[in-house]
Amino acid sequence: MCGAVTSFNDFSLDELGEAFDKLTKDMDNWKMPIHTTIHVRDWPVMEAACMWFTSSTLQEIAVIMPDRLLEVKADGYYKAVGP
Repeated sequence: MCGAVTSFNDFSLDELGEAFDKLTKDMDNWKMPIHTTIHVRDWPVMEAACMWFTSSTLQEIAVIMPDRLLEVKADGYYKAVGP
């Protein structure tokens, strides 16, 4: 496949898909705004996955210690791209 995209921001499409599934696991519709918690170690791939699938930026809202969690949110696909 000449010219096929196989990665984004140094993550494979499989890595991005797994991360996005985890990021949106409690959502009924992945295109809606995202508001969840993630582990700090997952930030780089989650940030890239959110941009890849929704064209919206994942934002850090708060750090939850001592569990090393981040509260994050993003506008989601509908707001970033449209219906």
